[in-house]
Amino acid sequence: MKKIIYLFLFLFCFSASYSLNDRNILVIHSYHHGLGWEDNISEGIKDTFDSEEFELFFEYLDGKRNYGEEYFNSLAQLYKQKANLTNFEAIIVCDNIALDFIIKYGPEFFPGVPVVFCGINNFNKEMLGDYKNVAGILENADHRKNVELILSIHPDVKNILIVNDNTVTGKAVREELEKIIPDYESKVNIDIYSDFSIEELKNKLQNIGSDTVIYLLVLNRDNTGKFISYNDGLKLVTEVSDHPIYGAWDFYLGRGIVGGSILSGYVQGLEAGRLLKDIINSRDKDYAGQFKDGETKYMFDYNELEKFGISKSSLPKGSVIVNSPVNLIYKYHMQILSVTYLIIVILIINIFYKKKNEKKLIAMVHEKTLHLEKANQELEWISNIDGLTQLYNRRYFDKNLEDRWRELERNGFPLSILMIDVDYFKKYNDIYGHMAGDECLKKLSRVFFKSVGRPFDTVARYGGEEFTVLVSSDARGAEKIAKWILEEVENLGIPHAGSHRGIVTVSIGIGVAVPNDKLKAEKLLDTSDQALYESKNKGRNQYTLRYLELKQ
Repeated sequence: MKKIIYLFLFLFCFSASYSLNDRNILVIHSYHHGLGWEDNISEGIKDTFDSEEFELFFEYLDGKRNYGEEYFNSLAQLYKQKANLTNFEAIIVCDNIALDFIIKYGPEFFPGVPVVFCGINNFNKEMLGDYKNVAGILENADHRKNVELILSIHPDVKNILIVNDNTVTGKAVREELEKIIPDYESKVNIDIYSDFSIEELKNKLQNIGSDTVIYLLVLNRDNTGKFISYNDGLKLVTEVSDHPIYGAWDFYLGRGIVGGSILSGYVQGLEAGRLLKDIINSRDKDYAGQFKDGETKYMFDYNELEKFGISKSSLPKGSVIVNSPVNLIYKYHMQILSVTYLIIVILIINIFYKKKNEKKLIAMVHEKTLHLEKANQELEWISNIDGLTQLYNRRYFDKNLEDRWRELERNGFPLSILMIDVDYFKKYNDIYGHMAGDECLKKLSRVFFKSVGRPFDTVARYGGEEFTVLVSSDARGAEKIAKWILEEVENLGIPHAGSHRGIVTVSIGIGVAVPNDKLKAEKLLDTSDQALYESKNKGRNQYTLRYLELKQ
C-alpha cells in the first residue's frame, strides 16, 4: 500500500508540469522505462513525430513489477486528474495492460480521443467492448513459423520446451500457442512451462534431454511474484542450459538465442506512430476498426549459429544475421579496386601497343590513371575514418599527434588532448543492446565534432567508447571545450538506467603541453589518460586537467 501511495504522489506532482499545448500526444506503456521492448517502441514513436509540432508525454503503468486491482484503481484516479489538466489530441497505448486500462477508463477520462495501440498479444475485437475510436498494430508473434523453423533446422528434435510465465502478457501468449500446438502432436512433443519459481525453472532446464530445443517467450515474473528483467531471464536460461534457444522478440537477439521469426519493438512503435499521424492529420477519417499486422523478420545470431553448427543454407531465404564477422572482400574493396584498375591499365597498354595508336593510348592510360589516383585517395580517406561514427580513427589520430607535436617543438604553439570516456557504457549495452549502444555513440560523436571549429583540430574515436580531441589550445581553451561537451551531452538527455544520473554522461581528462617540453608526444597522451582516470575516481561526469611535466 505504501508503494502505491508514493507512486501516486510522485506522478501527481509531475502531472502539474504538463503542457497546455494543443498538439499533445499521450503514450501509455504497460511496463516500465528501461525495459528494452518499451524503450524500442518509444524510439519508433519519437522518430515519427516532429518535436517542434507535437509534444509527446510518456507514461508507464509498471505492470510487470506492480499488479492487482488496488494498484490500478490508484492509477485510475491519477489519470483522471491528468486528463483534467492536459488536452490530448490522441493516445498511443503499448501492450495489453495499457489497452485494458484505456478501454476501462478512456471513455470517462478521454472521451472521443483517437486511440492507437501496438504490442497487443492474442488480439480480438471483443477486447474493445463498446469502445469505437480505436485502431492499432497487432503484435502477432508468429509461433507457427518458429515451430516450423525449429523442426526444419533440428529435424531430430523430439521435444520443444516453451518457457512462458503467467503474467498478463504470458497468459495472452499462451492462448496464441494453444491454438497451434494440436497441429504438431504427431511431430513433436511441445511442453509449455509457466508455473515456476526461479529455482524450479533452473532445475527444469538442467534436466531436459539432448533432443530438446528451448523456445523462450515471456519470462518476467515467477510464481513467487519476483520480477525478472529480459536480460536476467535470458542469462538465467543460458547459464544452466546448453541447448539451442529460439525466441520471437528482438530484445533477446544477439544475447544468447539462435534467432527466429522476430518482432521488433522499434518497428511496432514506428508503425503505430505513422497510423496515428494519418488519423490526426485527417488523412484517414474512417480509422476506427483498422487493425494491421505487425512486421516480423527471420533474424539470427552468427555466434549462436556457429556454436550449434547451423549452416546458413538451412535458414529461410532473406534471413538477417547479426554479429557477422566483417567480409574481407568488403573490408578491402578499395585495395581490390586499386589493383583491378592497375591490371586494366596494363592490359590496355598491351592491347594497343602494337596498333601504334599512341595518342589514343596515352589518353586512355591518362584516364585510367586518374581513376586509379581517385581510388587511392578514397582508400586513404576510408583507412583514416571510423566506420560507425565517421570521425577520424586511432590510426589517423596517432599520426596527427606526431605532426602537431613537431609543430609545438618548432613554433612553440600550445597543444592539449581531451580524452573522453562514456560513463557506464558497458552497462548501457547490457541494458539496451549493442544496436542502441551504436546509436548512442553516433549521437555523442556529433557533439564531440561540434566542440571544435578549426580545420586543424582533430576529433577521433580512440577505441570502443573512448574519444580524443586534439586542439592547439592552452589550458583555458581546453577547459572551455570540456565544459561545453559536458553540458551538451547532458542536454541530449539519452536515458541510461544503469547510470546514477539516469542519463548518459561522459568523463574527460585534459593533458596540456606548453613550449619547451622535451618529452615525446606519447607522454601528453598518458597525461590526459591519467586525468581521465582521476575524473572517474571523483565520480564521473566531470573533467580533470593536468599539465605535462616540463623538461627544460
